[in-house]
Amino acid sequence: MPKFRPNPRSFALRRRVLLALAASLMAVLCASVPAQVTAQNFVIPTGPQPRHTGTATSGSLAQGAVRQASSGVVRQPGAGAATSPTASAPQVRLAAARMQATETATSDPAEDAAPLLDAEELTNEEAITTAIANVKESDIDDDLRERILKILATAQSAYKDRRSDSEKQSSYEKTLSTIGFDTADARRQVEAKEPSPVERPDSRFLSLEQLRQELANQDAVVEAARQKLQAINQEISQRQPRRAALPQLIAEAKQQLADLQSKGDAKPVDDENGDVAEALQAQREAQIAATEQRIKTLENELKAIEAEADLLPLNRTLAERELARATQLQQYWAEAVRQSKEARTRSDLRQYRDSLSETEAEESAILKSEDSWIEILSETERVRRRLTEEEAKAEEITRLLNEKIETIERDLESEGRIRPSLGVELQLLQGRLPDPGSLASEIRRVRTRIDQLRAEKAELQIQTQWNSSSGSSLWSGSIPKSQISETEQRLLDRFIADIDTDIDLHLRTQRQLETQQNNLDELRHLINRHVLWIRNRSPLSMRDFPTAWNSLIRIMHPYTLGQVLTAFWVGMKKQPHLPALLILALLSMIFAGTRLRRRMTALAKKARAWNTTSLVPTLSAILITVALALPVFILLYFIGEAIEKSESSDRLIQAYAQGFKVAAYFILPLELMRQVLRPQGLAIAHFNSDEPSVEQLRKGLRILIDVGLPILLLWTVCQQIGNPQVEGSLGRGLFIAGMFLASVFFWDCFHPKHGIFTTRMQHYPDSWLSRLRMFWFPLIVATPFILCTISLLGYQYAALSLAECGYGTIWLIVIAFVVSGFLWRWLLLQRRRVAYALYKEKRDETDRVNVEGFDIEQEDNLPAAEISAQTTRMMQAIIWLSVIVGLVLVWAPVLPAVEFLNRFELWSVSVNNPDGTVEVRWITLANVVLAIPVVVLTWVIVRNLPGLVEGLLLERLPIDKAARYAITSVGTYALAAFGIFMSCQTLGLRWDSIQWLVAALGVGLGFGLQEIFANFISGIILLFEQPIRVGDIVTLGDTTGVVSRIRIRATTITNWDRQELVVPNKDLVTGRLINWTLTDSTNRVVMNIGIAYGSDTRRACELLKEICDQHENISEDPGPIVTFEGFGDSTLNLVLRCYLSTLDVRLTTIHELHTAINDRFNAEGIEIAFPQRDLHIRSFPPGMTLPAMPPTAGGSETAAS
Repeated sequence: MPKFRPNPRSFALRRRVLLALAASLMAVLCASVPAQVTAQNFVIPTGPQPRHTGTATSGSLAQGAVRQASSGVVRQPGAGAATSPTASAPQVRLAAARMQATETATSDPAEDAAPLLDAEELTNEEAITTAIANVKESDIDDDLRERILKILATAQSAYKDRRSDSEKQSSYEKTLSTIGFDTADARRQVEAKEPSPVERPDSRFLSLEQLRQELANQDAVVEAARQKLQAINQEISQRQPRRAALPQLIAEAKQQLADLQSKGDAKPVDDENGDVAEALQAQREAQIAATEQRIKTLENELKAIEAEADLLPLNRTLAERELARATQLQQYWAEAVRQSKEARTRSDLRQYRDSLSETEAEESAILKSEDSWIEILSETERVRRRLTEEEAKAEEITRLLNEKIETIERDLESEGRIRPSLGVELQLLQGRLPDPGSLASEIRRVRTRIDQLRAEKAELQIQTQWNSSSGSSLWSGSIPKSQISETEQRLLDRFIADIDTDIDLHLRTQRQLETQQNNLDELRHLINRHVLWIRNRSPLSMRDFPTAWNSLIRIMHPYTLGQVLTAFWVGMKKQPHLPALLILALLSMIFAGTRLRRRMTALAKKARAWNTTSLVPTLSAILITVALALPVFILLYFIGEAIEKSESSDRLIQAYAQGFKVAAYFILPLELMRQVLRPQGLAIAHFNSDEPSVEQLRKGLRILIDVGLPILLLWTVCQQIGNPQVEGSLGRGLFIAGMFLASVFFWDCFHPKHGIFTTRMQHYPDSWLSRLRMFWFPLIVATPFILCTISLLGYQYAALSLAECGYGTIWLIVIAFVVSGFLWRWLLLQRRRVAYALYKEKRDETDRVNVEGFDIEQEDNLPAAEISAQTTRMMQAIIWLSVIVGLVLVWAPVLPAVEFLNRFELWSVSVNNPDGTVEVRWITLANVVLAIPVVVLTWVIVRNLPGLVEGLLLERLPIDKAARYAITSVGTYALAAFGIFMSCQTLGLRWDSIQWLVAALGVGLGFGLQEIFANFISGIILLFEQPIRVGDIVTLGDTTGVVSRIRIRATTITNWDRQELVVPNKDLVTGRLINWTLTDSTNRVVMNIGIAYGSDTRRACELLKEICDQHENISEDPGPIVTFEGFGDSTLNLVLRCYLSTLDVRLTTIHELHTAINDRFNAEGIEIAFPQRDLHIRSFPPGMTLPAMPPTAGGSETAAS
């Protein structure tokens, strides 16, 4: 049914009638008012009124006239000036009549539709709200309604903003009115003399419960003081960026106001009644009013911030004092609670002890734990105070982290990078952050203490359960046993409750420490991401040289060095153990070094012996190498420790202390590497390194240590002084000198013609190392010069950070070299053991005849060379991957490559969270980079697994050879599947997202490649069920041979002609074959022997039986059988049947039996017959006679002519 819409013209007519009646009524009312009306009865707007532009209908003008008449103010149409409030009633009636007449005269039937809105009425938030409700209830077009509502909502939001800014302005004005008095009062309190110390409260007459209540109240006071100080600090940290941003915000607001005021009143389309125009006009007026108010608010805020520049620091000082006093009072109340608890505990234990006999007191568990109980009470209060401090630290670190995150994000959003000043601030902040190692150590200590408390609690709970199960019989004491158990039970419960309190405090402390650790790690990560390439020094110039020279003179002045020696002597006196350690280090360098080097030479000779299969010489050489490298480290470190313990207040002296310590840590890896490379040392004698290359590197390290150590010592002193001028001049010069020395060292050691790789490149001229020498050699030599250039340009922080990562790389190289050399040595010894085992096995067992030459995979242990090659490749791959991972960890602080690669988004995946929500995650280039090592490692493991498993595990297990092959094959498949799974996980290919693809591919491949899949499954069945095994002798059709390998798709059988028959696995599972060695390898040998007629058959059979009995390979059960089976054409046929336990010796045994039979028959005069033939001569050449033929043993021969 169509919706009913009333006629607009009827509404217009009704409206005109109602307006006329209203005007007449107003005229009557005004006539009753006295002629003289004071101005106090009316309120006439004096400010600028909302403007009404555009074409107004006569209805709206009439409404305006009525409104003005009702308020005593008449506004003439188009004049804009209001009449006097004292206008007489006839004037009002005349104006109303004129308005009505004008409306009647100008009424047009085409424009009778009345608008819903009037911009002059929409001057505040309440009017806008009412208008929105009217529009919602109106019957106008839906699209027009939504359009108008959207415009009115914007206007309503603008008025809300205006009201909020007006409230802020009032607050700022109030602040400005009292700022002078507040600042003066705060300064007077700060400048006053220090307040008197906090008096310890009198708690002598308070019970424990009252003391706890006082402590709880004081805890609330401390928390309030801390929150107040935190709020002030947060406000101070936010004031500076806000102060810098306000002028820009004010300028933008003024520009916005100018744009709004200059904006024309364009008539919208599809606006028959003018409602959209009215709404747009109201929106514009609201935005102008809100913008004007915002400008005033921002200006007052700027004035307030400038006025409070002195007040906030003063308030912070007062808040810190308040927090310190509250904390001190809190400690007093906590100490009172502890003392009260301790006194009550001692009193209860003393009373309980008095109620027991001496024997019972000695057996009481709670009395034995008295000292532990008191210690836990004291520890609880210490931990409580520690928890308060850690909570404050955690809050401060969290506030600092959030503040820096907001500042960095604001800089990145506004300028696209962080400001240099902020970068320098972050660099300084990084140096002030707590040491992560000490924080981790503290967390471990707290965890250990929690475990101890839980163990003690468990013991007490066991005692509690024992007391609960005890009877009520009388003890030897004066009170019943049940009462004793009840008293001890009550004390045990209190002890357990105190332990629970201590555990809870420790757990809270642990959480706070872990929160600090996480926030500190995030803050360091944030700093490392943004501050590397921030210039923190001015470029080096000529005016820095005089400063550097003066600083060097001051540091190396004889007076300064004398002060250092004095501090060293004072520290030696304060720490008695230091002289002993230094003397021990010196004696080790002088006397023990010679003996250790001799021992190293002896170990080298032993390691080079061909029959050495033990790792003991190598392990001993490693320990001696470390012992030879430690004395220099100990000497330098404890010199620095002695200077530091002198507690000198001179920063230069303390800088020397840190310099010696840093020098000790710097020289340790270099000296360790030098000792590894010494003659007859680990590298040459144990790791089989090239001797000329080793000697070249060792000489370079010696020069680097001797020259670089003083440079590093002086540079560290410059850094620790804390003077930016010294750091930027002398410190930078020493850094450049050290980088130059490193470049010279790299040139000498890595030169392709006389460096450490020269011999290898000569032996392998086509290797990648040789081909790319023109790339890697200049890069290595130029790296220190690049750091020098960075330092010269003022990026000192970046240069130092990169150099520190380079130092970590040196440590990584030393560790990788030692580990790889040790693994190589271990593999060599392992190969020697395997080779000896193979030699012994070949010596003890007879090889197969005509089978030994087959290449049977895994039939026996792999050859030693193959095991070594496979394992070596795998170990090298693992070491290289470990080095790559180590390099990523070492260089991660300065090269956040993974985060940089996270910016390159490739594709997205949907992940189902445990709560049921679906999260969209992006797969970035970083995921691809992380997947590459997984794929490479999987490939290396799968390729080299047989040799590794054979050499490490399988040869030591009591399993047969076929089982070894099955284990390695199935393990290879499993590792390959696992590697593929991990790679897919890294790339976002999870099972829930690709299972449909796998199902589709499975169906498709199942039909298209069903034979391949059938062979694959059959191969797995062969490995597990083992109907045939590697090394079995099988007959398949007309082919008999040895199973040499079982693969995924097919099995290889090698026949006696060394021909390889590839058989699909499906045929072996579904078809018929003969396995000669499946469950019972016993096989029968049948030998046919023909002897000449006239021989003794009984003696021949006895001889054959004796030969079989004497042979070790012939089975006794079933035993051999000899039979005389017939008369041949020329022989008496004997048959020998014997059984062998294995096929391995079949051909060898047959050969030996034939040889033995021939020898014994010849010795016994038994002739092995050969075929006899009769020759009939039908004709004979003339002149030729036939000699007489002697009779033969094998029979008669007849000649006829």
